[in-house]
Amino acid sequence: MAKKGFYGNYGYKDLVSAFGWIQRFIHGFGGDPDNITALGESAGGAAVTTLLWQEERLFTKLIAMGGSCCLIPPAPMEAHDSLFDKAMECLGLEDEPFEKQLEALQTMPVDDLITKTFQAVPALPAIDEIFLPKAHGIFRLSDPEDLSIPGKTWCKSMILGDCKDDGLVMGLGILAGGRVSTIPETFPAHFEKAFSSDPEDLALIKQHYPIGPDTPPEQAFNTLLQMSSDIGFLAPTHYLAAGFPGKSFIYHFNYRNPWKGLWRGKASHILDIAVALGNYNSSGLDELGVQTSADMQEAFIKFTNDEDPWEVFQEIETGPMRVFGDSERGKMVMNLAEAERYPELFDLVENVGWSKWWTAISTYL
Repeated sequence: MAKKGFYGNYGYKDLVSAFGWIQRFIHGFGGDPDNITALGESAGGAAVTTLLWQEERLFTKLIAMGGSCCLIPPAPMEAHDSLFDKAMECLGLEDEPFEKQLEALQTMPVDDLITKTFQAVPALPAIDEIFLPKAHGIFRLSDPEDLSIPGKTWCKSMILGDCKDDGLVMGLGILAGGRVSTIPETFPAHFEKAFSSDPEDLALIKQHYPIGPDTPPEQAFNTLLQMSSDIGFLAPTHYLAAGFPGKSFIYHFNYRNPWKGLWRGKASHILDIAVALGNYNSSGLDELGVQTSADMQEAFIKFTNDEDPWEVFQEIETGPMRVFGDSERGKMVMNLAEAERYPELFDLVENVGWSKWWTAISTYL
């Protein structure tokens, strides 16, 4: 597609335009162009942290909830050419010339485009050497002296957080495809192939996240989702915060979903933003939920007004970190176990490596 003059990242470029508009006109709404906070949840969290690669200042602070730039990493243009071919197959346009394909994309109803390509064609940023010049991983992000990411200098502070069961969202494709019963057989085979040249790393993963042919399917599914939470959501927040030269603040959200359904009793994906906005304070949340909502609102408002919402994050393993949704209000912790997270996670990531591990998980899901 690049040879035809299409380089991708159009959604991100729209965001750049939107922040430019805010900077120009925020005065008219009583705002300050030198005090803009970008907030994103899930893919939105991935988007606002990906914007740190822009040379121009877009905002002064960011809040990324349940997602970071590592969750949806960029792919090279060659991979996007393959994704385009896959999309054309899904749309029945694979035999049409490029001009006809482009015309169809520009005129077809958006609902049709989404319905026919959903789950089959991932939406990824593109390494186009202009908007996104190179790939990134958490170890590069975690170096505070690496200022090749421009936003490390123009963004003043950030809040990053996860929900204990963020990985539940990654299992939707497995549920939709009726694949839960196949996990004990297919997942070990997939990882054996992905780590064929690193048997010691594979053994470590199996030791801490055991999934094998004899594992009951539901147990295997839950283990896979926990691994997704830890590697896709939790680890990147700590590494990104550790490598940020400005002030960073980490939270862990543990309030359990109170509504009937598949995720009841879980600190499920995007529940943190739903609680923080207070939309359900009078329609479903118990006393702890309402209290958690008030605590998050107070902290976020402090942050947007240049006040520290809680103690500044210092170290990958020891934080300190704020816990939301605990009966102890204002709870601060210094290790993952106190935050109800897997205590050996960071040792595992250091030994196995993050990028290959997350790629293996996400390609299976």
